Amino acid sequence: MTLYHSPIKTPVRSPIFAPQLGNWPGGFVYQMDFVNNVYVGGFQTYGNNTNDGRFFRDSGVSQSAFILDATGLLVNTASAGMRRSTKGTVSYQNIGTLGLWNRDFTNAVWVATNVTTAKNQTGADGSANAASSITASAANGTILQTTTASVVNRVLECWVKRITGTGTLEMTLDGGTTWQAVTSQVGSGSYGRCVIGQASVTNPVYGFRIGTSGDAFAVDFLMCHGQLQGANIAGDHYVTITSSNPGSIFHETPWALNTDAGPLSPVIKGAYAAFWQGYNFVTDVGGLWVSDGVTNCVLSAGNNVNFAANVNLTTTGAEWKPNGQLNKVAACLDSVGNMALCVNGGTVYTRTGGSLSPSATHFVLSNNGAATLPLNGWTEKFSISPNLWLSNSDLVALTK
Repeated sequence: MTLYHSPIKTPVRSPIFAPQLGNWPGGFVYQMDFVNNVYVGGFQTYGNNTNDGRFFRDSGVSQSAFILDATGLLVNTASAGMRRSTKGTVSYQNIGTLGLWNRDFTNAVWVATNVTTAKNQTGADGSANAASSITASAANGTILQTTTASVVNRVLECWVKRITGTGTLEMTLDGGTTWQAVTSQVGSGSYGRCVIGQASVTNPVYGFRIGTSGDAFAVDFLMCHGQLQGANIAGDHYVTITSSNPGSIFHETPWALNTDAGPLSPVIKGAYAAFWQGYNFVTDVGGLWVSDGVTNCVLSAGNNVNFAANVNLTTTGAEWKPNGQLNKVAACLDSVGNMALCVNGGTVYTRTGGSLSPSATHFVLSNNGAATLPLNGWTEKFSISPNLWLSNSDLVALTK
């Protein structure tokens, strides 16, 4: 079983590069640096969906959620509009949650055996007394919660920081029939994200086992959910669950409709060039930018990228780097159907026969048009310009 997790203490993705705004080949008209919250040719407001001329609104977000920032702190984002932090904009599929009291382990839903609890820890969001401590009063002490749910492949994740001791910590999804070690994922001095996965779990009974008496851990934002696109990966969304469960944390769909006041929807209908920078945590599926099925750029099988304009132009060299590695993609389409695509400074792929999309009604960032098939990752930068053609050397330089 392969697990992908991103503990705060050891970030997976590549370092954030300096903003390229204003320096890109050809001078893109519309440039978005979501990491640094800097924009050219327009603006991006967060926290609501007002049709005020911003680049993107978001149809999917319907509840507030905590997401990571670049320092590893969880920050709360609003219940409407794009979700953004200093890591960029997040894009994940719907995540169904189970259980109650995921920050307060003193509640009666948690059954402790040789473990004492207190809600006395600074949380992974920096809030005082928001998280809990769990302390073993005997070796192999456990704390578990029982839920009711149909059989499905499950993922359990939690933010954990060691308080005292040097012994082991394990997590379970089946009431202790199977324990999985997470000691190496636990943070020291700051929270680390602990992630386990297990196939075909019915009625999950999940929680922790502490190996050594006297060892203590701070725990926060425990989340039990299904796999994402068949992978045991963290969902990168966190909500405070108390006496009632919110169900699903809804996916992000940053869009520009043809009825919006923003500038982007008309661009996708004609000849254009676009640049995308970001990363994801799965393979073979997900979108970078998508219009009406005629013009789009999505991930495809074998870590390749497909640029479509009624016909497909697909890389064949597995240039896309999955599982938290930084990627840069540039593509262009001209008025007579010439197409070009380059990923991470590799081969420039070209073809003819493309079509424009003058009747396109929408344009979506980091999604391939379906709630279950978004990027499952982060977009750092996006730029697009009408009637711009990039040379092969520009495409390579832009995506290196």
